[in-house]
Amino acid sequence: MHILLAAVLSLAGLQAATPPQTGAPPQAPPPAATPAAPKKPAQTTGTTGRDSRQVARPAITVTVTNMSGQPIEGVVVRASGPVAREVTTDPSGTVVLKSMGAGTYRLRFEHADFFTLEREVTHGARATTVSVALNVAPKPAAEPAPPPKVEAPAPVLPPAGPPTFVSIPEFVEKNYVGGAPSLSSPVGCVPSASSKVVQLREPLAEHTHQNADELIYVVAGEGTHKIKGNDIPLEAGMFVTVPRGTPHSITRKGRNPVIVLSIVTEPCQPK
Repeated sequence: MHILLAAVLSLAGLQAATPPQTGAPPQAPPPAATPAAPKKPAQTTGTTGRDSRQVARPAITVTVTNMSGQPIEGVVVRASGPVAREVTTDPSGTVVLKSMGAGTYRLRFEHADFFTLEREVTHGARATTVSVALNVAPKPAAEPAPPPKVEAPAPVLPPAGPPTFVSIPEFVEKNYVGGAPSLSSPVGCVPSASSKVVQLREPLAEHTHQNADELIYVVAGEGTHKIKGNDIPLEAGMFVTVPRGTPHSITRKGRNPVIVLSIVTEPCQPK
């Protein structure tokens, strides 16, 4: 009895463990999910991990002093190279050239009171510091003041003589040269000029009035007036001016003497 009950229980347990057959093939289990690939980090430049356009370029700091080490304000600093800059030093004599790309720069330092200086600087990936000392430029010498004008004293002239009236034809008739080589007769005298009638049979040698002009009027006769090597014909009624310092001479032409009235602009002392 006990053995029969055990067999029945064993058969019932076997049937419960076996699933019922439905006629459909068993389904395969779903495949395991594939893990996602890790994302690659963004490309970076340098050691900062930032985009190259965001990397700050280092500056060039410049300090300008005189030869005694004192800072100079107002120095114009011009940089030419990969980047161009123009700045002026502050009261501490310092300028900062910001965002300067790497490369070689030529720095020019200009100030009205100092000699201009140029310096070549190589700038890299790090900040650069430059110190320069300028020499004082000599100031232009002041123009000397013009000497005070000294008024020349007025010439002291002798007292003016009385006016004179002379008829030249009558004077020549009374004072004719005749057969003499020449005759010079004064006919007027004032403090600034002297007048005389000159009658020539022989040539009047070349001469010069250094400080006076001569005015010549031909009264009669014919001749040749030589001025600076040029021969000028003379005849009655001709008037000639001879500037001071000009050499000249007179030669008679024909049988009659040449007669001229000569006025020389030089002081004359009445006799």
